[in-house]
Amino acid sequence: MHWFARLTLMFAVGAAATTSLFAQPLFGDVVEISPRSWGSYYGFSAADLNGDDAPDIVGSEWGSGELTWYPNDGAGSFDGYEILADSAGYVFYLETGDFDGDDDVDVVASLRSFNGVYWFANDGAGNFSERKLVLDSVSSLQYIKVVDFDADDDLDLLVCDYELDMVALLLNDGTGDFSDTTMVATFEDGALCVDAGDLDGDGDLDVAYGASKADRFRWRENLGDGTFGPANQFPGVFSETIRIVVADIDQDGDEDVLAADYLGNIGWFENDSGGVFSEMIVVENEAKSTRGLAARDIDGDGDL
Repeated sequence: MHWFARLTLMFAVGAAATTSLFAQPLFGDVVEISPRSWGSYYGFSAADLNGDDAPDIVGSEWGSGELTWYPNDGAGSFDGYEILADSAGYVFYLETGDFDGDDDVDVVASLRSFNGVYWFANDGAGNFSERKLVLDSVSSLQYIKVVDFDADDDLDLLVCDYELDMVALLLNDGTGDFSDTTMVATFEDGALCVDAGDLDGDGDLDVAYGASKADRFRWRENLGDGTFGPANQFPGVFSETIRIVVADIDQDGDEDVLAADYLGNIGWFENDSGGVFSEMIVVENEAKSTRGLAARDIDGDGDL
């Protein structure tokens, strides 16, 4: 069994101007993926980029101008790296998925230097195209959620822009054309994170998001006609929401919401199955400046 096929934690470790990227299997010795002396990692993802059934790592470093991926040899060793794009500029966020329906894994990224979201088509062997425009005229797009929002068997994008104060849905036509754009929310001061799930139990995906400057942590109902209902604020005071995850935390068949704020709080909001949420149930209150959040069965006991 390859250790990478088991649950793996990836994290960036930095001191001064030197940063190294590592992976840690359940939770033994740290395995170094890259010894390169970079600055700050702003995004990385695990996916099989070269079609050999072993998850590789793709990552970006703030200001280096490079998007880089690290081939996995199948045994959890990452010897060397490949440049995906050498003129990407400042990369805020990246994700992976098959955006053109050709059964390989492509890469999408928010490139601040080019004021837009772009994707890079994979030929199946880990060779990538020049950047392809997804959305232009964005300023500080901090988060990308990959999801089949309209249930048409291709991958769409939910994005949020911190400086433009907006959350947008970009529908894919199946070929990587995301020109069908819907504004989910505007005037949300400091929109920073977004996720999707069926929050009201009506069979379609709704949108939850956090706007850090205005202490707004909200969700909007998908009305089923390409539009969204009014904003519903999650109860209680939650300051500067920076990460959210929609998941069935209590395994009662509906989607709850897990969130982290800048002050160090991590907690979840229980859904009553109709989109009415409880006050926050605190998980942690000393995790200041959390940049990543996920709900997974880490100990293998069947719960998140």
